[in-house]
Amino acid sequence: MTINDERGRLSDSVKIVLDDHKHAIALIDTGSWIDVYAGYEQNLTHFGTYQCNQILLSERARTYTITATAADFKQSLTVPTDRTYESGSLSSLVSHIAQKHGYQSKLHPSLVNAMHPHLDQLGESDMALLTRVANEHDALVKPWRGT
Repeated sequence: MTINDERGRLSDSVKIVLDDHKHAIALIDTGSWIDVYAGYEQNLTHFGTYQCNQILLSERARTYTITATAADFKQSLTVPTDRTYESGSLSSLVSHIAQKHGYQSKLHPSLVNAMHPHLDQLGESDMALLTRVANEHDALVKPWRGT
């Protein structure tokens, strides 16, 4: 299993290779959501929830390779737009943009009371604007399964 933790516009991803020499694996459908855990016996760590993008079968090796991404990334986030935001709370800005694209917003507790200055968004996507503002606050933006 390989997990890639990405920043900004890139979605986290996971690649899982399963050995099915005994023909015992019941596969999921592409588009299904899977929770990924790693560890030993009862000491498991949750590494996220991912949407299955592709399942490849190697007939010769009798393995399945599942690739999945964490973000339900909406194309509307990448469309350039023009807008002005008056100075205000970071939580209001993030909440407004998240709702506009059908997401819920979630901020680290240290950023809930943070403020942003007057912002001009000229030919810049909402994702690019959020990434720019996040960088100014030493934070990151990550769309993830509706949040």
